[in-house]
Amino acid sequence: MRKIPKIWIAAFNGSELRILNYRGPNEDLEVLNDFTFEEPHKLSQNLTSTKRGRVFHIADKNRSAMERPTDPHKKAKARALNKSIAYLESKINQFDRLIVAAPPEALGELRKEFSQSLASKTTEEVPKDLTHLHIKEMPLHLENALNIHKHTFQPLFVGKKPKNASPKINERRFVEGELAVLSRCLEGERKKSTHKNNRT
Repeated sequence: MRKIPKIWIAAFNGSELRILNYRGPNEDLEVLNDFTFEEPHKLSQNLTSTKRGRVFHIADKNRSAMERPTDPHKKAKARALNKSIAYLESKINQFDRLIVAAPPEALGELRKEFSQSLASKTTEEVPKDLTHLHIKEMPLHLENALNIHKHTFQPLFVGKKPKNASPKINERRFVEGELAVLSRCLEGERKKSTHKNNRT
């Protein structure tokens, strides 16, 4: 019997993470989890520094450097990013494919920090912030990303199975769809490997 893969959607915007389950083209998305982290813009507004950076000595006693004050905005974003990735890593055996939606900058950061395992399960990246949308509005913005998975929810035969039907012919659409998904996963792995090589 053909196994229907578990497809998760991760919508992230730098301070919020929504995890949803895609159950098929005729089903509503299922919310699995909602996380709200520290909001970077609020931290930046509330924490202002009037102190100069601390002077510290390095190898030469006659030289010193000015340590930059900590940027709470960047620290909050980094914590949210790390927590989001850690959550996905902890649940990696609970889904087969992953669609990631995030603003372009956040999407780039996620891509850089994803492990090889997460990258290999990522079939589509959507450069949009969808965290603020009602759950019923989200499929419209994910249409292209979801379309690639439609074949997995379709029966191999429509209506009554023909007596002389060839399995190879009838399963062709399913196989073609699976190859398209595999191609996306390999592309995710390739991007991850390219970024890793560039950093080393």
